[in-house]
Amino acid sequence: MVSASKTAKELLLQKYRYWANTLSEDAIGENFFNIYSTIDLHGFSFDITIFDSIFSSILIGLSFGIPLTEIPPFNMCFNVELPSPEDFARGKLLDIEPVSCLDKYPEIGEWLTDLSLYSSTHFSPQVAETTHVKGVYGVTRYGYSYYDPAEYRELLRSTLIKEAKRYTDTRTTAIIYTALSKSLNIPTELLDYIFTLFNAIERAKIEAAMSEYSWSDHTIAQEEKPGSIEFKTHDLAMREITLLGDSMADLWGGAYSDVAISDISVVTDGEVPLVEQFPLEPKRAEAAIGEVISTEAKSRLEYTPLLVANYQTAEERADFTKSRRADTYGVSRAIYYRLKEIVDRELKDAPSFIRNQYNVAVQQLYSRLTRIGGWGSEAYRAMDLDTLKATWIEEWSSKGLDREVLESLFSKAYRAIKTYAPIRLASKIKLMARYMG
Repeated sequence: MVSASKTAKELLLQKYRYWANTLSEDAIGENFFNIYSTIDLHGFSFDITIFDSIFSSILIGLSFGIPLTEIPPFNMCFNVELPSPEDFARGKLLDIEPVSCLDKYPEIGEWLTDLSLYSSTHFSPQVAETTHVKGVYGVTRYGYSYYDPAEYRELLRSTLIKEAKRYTDTRTTAIIYTALSKSLNIPTELLDYIFTLFNAIERAKIEAAMSEYSWSDHTIAQEEKPGSIEFKTHDLAMREITLLGDSMADLWGGAYSDVAISDISVVTDGEVPLVEQFPLEPKRAEAAIGEVISTEAKSRLEYTPLLVANYQTAEERADFTKSRRADTYGVSRAIYYRLKEIVDRELKDAPSFIRNQYNVAVQQLYSRLTRIGGWGSEAYRAMDLDTLKATWIEEWSSKGLDREVLESLFSKAYRAIKTYAPIRLASKIKLMARYMG
C-alpha cells in the first residue's frame, strides 16, 4: 500500500504541474503559441469530429422524433465576450455563456425545414410511419405521443451519441451498447440499428468519400464506377455489413433496411432539395448545419488558453500557493486516490496491472456520476441504483473483469463517491461565488 505521506507529496506535485502547465501567466503565453502553431491540425480534428456528431445527431432526431434543440451537439455554441472591469479584477479573463446553436444561428431552423423536405421525399413512407412523437408534458397532446422513462430518453438524445464518439475501439463501444441493452431491457435491434449507423458514419470519414462528407487527403475516394459506392460497418455482434449508396441519406436508409429487415428503399428519383440560403453554394441541409457549428467551434480555438486559465486573479496566476483553481483540482485528485485505495485494499494480493484494470472501472463510474460540464453521462445519472450497478457490472465483466469482485467494489466505491463528490462540488461553488452578484 502507498503511504499517506507519499500520496500527499504526489498530490502536491500534480497540483503544481497543473498550475504550471495551464493556469500560470507563463502557461497562458506558451499555450497561445502552441495553439497558433498547430491551429490547422486542430481545425481539421474539429471538422471531422463535429461533422460526425452532427450527422449522427440528425439521425437520432429523425429516427426517434427528438427535437434537435434537446440533443447536445446542437447546444454547444457559446457567446464569448470580455468581462466587466469588476469581474476582470476578480479574475474572470473571458465571459463565456452557453447558448443553443439554433438560437445563435436562426438559419439552422430554415435548413432543418429543407432537411425535413428531403426526408419526406427521398425515403419510402414506411420510415415516416415508424416515427412517433416523444411526449413533452404540457406541450404534446395526450394519446398522440409517448413518454419514455428518463434513462431511455437521456440514452437516445445524448449518451448513445457520446459513447459512440469517444476514442475507443469499435468492440469496446459494442460492449457498452450491449450492457445498456441488457440492464435497461431495450430491444437489441434498436441499439443495433444505432450502432450500425454510427459505426458506418465513423468509417465513412476515411473509407468512402461523399460530396457532403469527405476531407481532402484524408478520405479515400473509391474507384469510379456506375451505381452506388460501398460503406463498410459492423453490427453489435461484430459481423461486417456492407451498405450501398452515394450520400449520407443513402447510408441512413441502407442501415435502416438492413437492421429492420424490411423493404425500406431510398428513392433516388427527382432533385435533391437545395439550401438556397447558404451564402457560397447550394448544399444539402445537414452539411450546411455541420459547417456552421464546426466554424463556431473552431472560432474558439484562439480563446482556449484564456478559457482554461479563467477565474483566477493576477496574484493567483503568479503564485501557485494562492491559486484556488489549483486547490479545486487537488480535491478532484484526492478523490481519485481515495477510490484507488479502495481498489488496492480489495485486491491487495493481485498484481499491479490487475489492480489498474479495476481502478479504471471505478474511476469511470466516478466520472459518469459526477463530471461537471461534460455531456454523455445523463443516462447513467438517470438510472436507479440497481440499474446503474447492473449496467456497470455487465459492461466491465464483458471486458474480462471478475463479476464478484465488481459486485464488492461497486458498493464500496458508490458510498465513497456519494460521500466525497459533494466536497468537490462545494469547492467549485466556492470558487465561483466571487462572480455571483
